[in-house]
Amino acid sequence: MIDPTCRNATSDYREQHSLASEKVGDGSRIAWRVSSTHNLREANECTWSLGSKGQQLANRVEGATTGGKPDPVPPLVRYRVYEIGTETGGTIGITYSGADCKAGDVPAPSSNTRRCYPVMWSPPDAPAADYEPYLDWFHTYVVTQVLEADNTGGAPVKQTDYTYPDGMAWGKEEDEFTEAKHRTYGDRKGYGRVQVRGGNPSSDEQTLTEYRYFRGITGAH
Repeated sequence: MIDPTCRNATSDYREQHSLASEKVGDGSRIAWRVSSTHNLREANECTWSLGSKGQQLANRVEGATTGGKPDPVPPLVRYRVYEIGTETGGTIGITYSGADCKAGDVPAPSSNTRRCYPVMWSPPDAPAADYEPYLDWFHTYVVTQVLEADNTGGAPVKQTDYTYPDGMAWGKEEDEFTEAKHRTYGDRKGYGRVQVRGGNPSSDEQTLTEYRYFRGITGAH
């Protein structure tokens, strides 16, 4: 239970960032949110530190356009948050989907329903200003499970699972600052249905809620 003096005090949050201890795919170290401190200014004893942990996931589909040859572009890897500490001492755990595309196995851009998308780009080491961008592929991930653990009161872990029955939809970009020849199907439209199940299937009776979305896609009903 939160002390009454803490409820009425004015609060602020302070973010702490540092370079991640582990290097990502291209050998660099990126800034990472280490913790967020919640401080109540009128009650110095009311302070909570909210930590987080991250896992490395590939952003780019390596070798997607090299035809089996070595990929000249370094791996593009970034962190995703997989654990968050709460103010009450609990933790929130997050599980992500796996990669949906790989070298030699990418869909046609105009009919893509998978969790990867095309981008016309110039890699960071592109040689000159007149370098012509080329089509490459990048991953996207969705959350498949969230676990909320009470580490102080002994309550059971709250489990929520997410499934996506239909494929992902992608629209063609309409960015007015991009030349028409460089536009492709990289505008994420999401899923038409998302199913949310609550409860542990091995010990609880699960609840099921389905959300449906109109995505503004030509030909969709």
